[in-house]
Amino acid sequence: LERKKLVLTARGAETIQVPHNFSFAATMNPATEEYAGLQRLNVALQDRFDVVLEFTGQNIPKIIKDKALVDVYERLRPLIDAGEIRGVLSTRGLKQYLDNRTTYGPEVARMILLQKFEAGPGRQAVTDALDQAGL
Repeated sequence: LERKKLVLTARGAETIQVPHNFSFAATMNPATEEYAGLQRLNVALQDRFDVVLEFTGQNIPKIIKDKALVDVYERLRPLIDAGEIRGVLSTRGLKQYLDNRTTYGPEVARMILLQKFEAGPGRQAVTDALDQAGL
């Protein structure tokens, strides 16, 4: 029975033997307009992963437990997807908002979130969504 090994090409092809229960996990953002500059995952490389999970906006309520913030996401996501406003509203950004609200208070958390959107219509839409959600 051949043992699993990793070849570290960045370290002169150093080979490391790994335990039989070794697992490897990788993450990436999709190569979309929103994440400009990314390359699509090569199908041969993608085929090497036994499990591929795709997280979409449908997972937000499972990850973000603040219902008001989920409401904000659900109001803004269609506007972003349609190109009506420009900005970033990711799971990471929502979690940052919650952390910032705890650390710095709601006003600073709001200001940080607003700065992730273009001045004008984007920030106004975020302001309106936050106001409607009571945030």
